[in-house]
Amino acid sequence: MKRQKLDSFPLANGVVRRRGKRGIFIFDHRVNGEHRRCSLGTMDPIEARSRATMLLLNQQSNVAAPSRMALTEAYDRFTQTLEVNNRSPKTLAKYREIKNFIDFLAKRGVKFMHQITPMLFDDYRSIRAQKLKARTLNNHGASSRAGSSLPRAANRYPPTPWRI
Repeated sequence: MKRQKLDSFPLANGVVRRRGKRGIFIFDHRVNGEHRRCSLGTMDPIEARSRATMLLLNQQSNVAAPSRMALTEAYDRFTQTLEVNNRSPKTLAKYREIKNFIDFLAKRGVKFMHQITPMLFDDYRSIRAQKLKARTLNNHGASSRAGSSLPRAANRYPPTPWRI
């Protein structure tokens, strides 16, 4: 009797399934309502099941509560991290633009990281656009976006409080 090729099977709150030309297994699941898809790096279904189980156990034990850190504290920690990592003075000067953004947010009643929304950021940029040239606005926007919590995908550097 020919052995049947296993393409997908359920596991806890997700599904382990094959993807791609080579048939590498992935684990498609949700953690705290957030969709995640992780490659398991194997074509063997038994190995895929064990790796997905280990991945699930690790993620359940590492679930953190949302950050309720004050903006000024987060900014101070972020700049300290930059200084420890020996960033150039020019880079540090660009990141000081974030302080202006924090002052703008304070006027709007925002005191904590979890209260920042894309709409507030757009309001800030529209106010700054009236005073600055387009290139300066773009440079300031790049430094503010780099310091915000919005681009979570860029985990190339050690975690800082600003990227929570």
